Amino acid sequence: MLDNMERTALADILVNFFGAQMHDKRARFKEKTLEATELMLEEIQKCDRRIKILFSSLRCAMVGKGWLRRCLKAVLRIVNENGSMFNAWIGCTNTLIAKHRTEIELTLY
Repeated sequence: MLDNMERTALADILVNFFGAQMHDKRARFKEKTLEATELMLEEIQKCDRRIKILFSSLRCAMVGKGWLRRCLKAVLRIVNENGSMFNAWIGCTNTLIAKHRTEIELTLY
């Protein structure tokens, strides 16, 4: 189960991808939401070299399932510091964002 701080951090990350409405939905975030977000971030890294470089600078190991929970604060810091990069989706990243938005939304029910 996600605690309040984890829900807020996850909402802050997702706002950069899907807009401010994610803050309104944070009370419904579950473990599956965290897992779906983790998968989205992994796939985006494979697609966008700029994002891969950013995430490689994390002071937290992105290894194995569950890395996002361990790295939540570090990922939030990177997203907040580089927000404009996360809002400028091009190419395959657009497709991934659309796909994962649906998957993340479905975890809320």
